[in-house]
Amino acid sequence: MLTSTHPVRMLTSTHPFRMLTSTHPVRMLTSTHPLNADIYSSCLNADIYSSCLNADIYSSCLNADIYSSCQNADIYSSCQNADIHSSCQNADINSSCQNADITHPNADITSSCQNADITSSCQNADITSSCQNADIHSACQNADIHSACRMLTSTQPVRMLTSTQPVRMLTSTQPVRMLAIYSLEC
Repeated sequence: MLTSTHPVRMLTSTHPFRMLTSTHPVRMLTSTHPLNADIYSSCLNADIYSSCLNADIYSSCLNADIYSSCQNADIYSSCQNADIHSSCQNADINSSCQNADITHPNADITSSCQNADITSSCQNADITSSCQNADIHSACQNADIHSACRMLTSTQPVRMLTSTQPVRMLTSTQPVRMLAIYSLEC
């Protein structure tokens, strides 16, 4: 579980999810870094698994989507309109991430980040570069996961992520769910 000195915030989006599709298979990755449940049990092998649709950090995935050093992370700190960093090329993970769930050429978000569920102003999502009240933030001021965070504690055992499955087509017309996010003081 993640501890926080910040109050719980509720994040709401008025924008519906767009259909995100990838024709590339997910590379098989094995991480040697402790993940603290980078993709939680119900989300294993899929960055935004069907059970996590419409919620960037689903309730069952809370406390662990991103590893602290962006070496095993789902979301990079400077996202612009996407789950992924704007420099990402078709990936859920920034190209600089070394041990992420999905490597940078093969994921379900385009480099232009035009169709993802997180805005650069953090007005309608829980992850963005300028997040002030978001789940992930470049300064890690109000977030529980960030590249500068040194420790993410978890009661779950360390997992190794391995996947040979193709990226799933994620389709939703529903708005992002309201999520209660606990942030981690770095």
